[in-house]
Amino acid sequence: MGRRERRPADLVRRRGGRHLLLRVRGPARLGRHGREAWGYPKAYARVEWDESETGLVTRVHDYDTEVFRVEVSFDDSVDASAWEHLRIYPQYQVRAVPQAAGSGFDVLDVITRDPSADEIRKQTILGRAEVSIGRVDIANGVLGGEPLKVVEVLGAELRVGDYRSTAENGVPRVVRSLL
Repeated sequence: MGRRERRPADLVRRRGGRHLLLRVRGPARLGRHGREAWGYPKAYARVEWDESETGLVTRVHDYDTEVFRVEVSFDDSVDASAWEHLRIYPQYQVRAVPQAAGSGFDVLDVITRDPSADEIRKQTILGRAEVSIGRVDIANGVLGGEPLKVVEVLGAELRVGDYRSTAENGVPRVVRSLL
C-alpha cells in the first residue's frame, strides 16, 4: 500500500493552500524569510514576463532550464466559477528546523498566515491559459527528475493591486506543534 502524503492543512483539519517551493528573482531574497520562517524552501530563478493588450506569457527558469511557462489569452467571456471554490488561503506549512547535532528536529510546527487579507485588489483580468511545467526540483531532487503533470487548466486570473504585509497577516503563527 502506498504512503499517503499528509498536507499541512490536513494536520490541523482546515482548508487552505501551501507552497512546495518558491522561486525568487534575486539572491538577496534566498536567505531572508526562507524555510526557517515560512516552512518552504526558496530557489533562485530568472523570471520573464511579457504582457500585451491581449494576454501575457510568463517563463520561469532555473538558470538556463525553463521550469514553468504559462501563456494567457485575456478573454471577457471567461468567469471564475470553475475555480472560485478552491482555497489557496490561508496558507499552511510545516516548518521543520533540524537539530544542529542530531537526526531530529528542534522545531516541527504547522504554521499559518493569510496574506490575502493584506491585498488591495485594483483589477482582475480573466482568460484562458496553457501551462507547461518542466522539472521543478533541479536542485533538490524531490520528484526524482519527473515533471509535474498538468491535468487540467481551469482558466487564468491576473490580479493587479497593492500588497502590504502587516504583522497581523504576513507573519506566520504556530497552529500546532508536531513534537
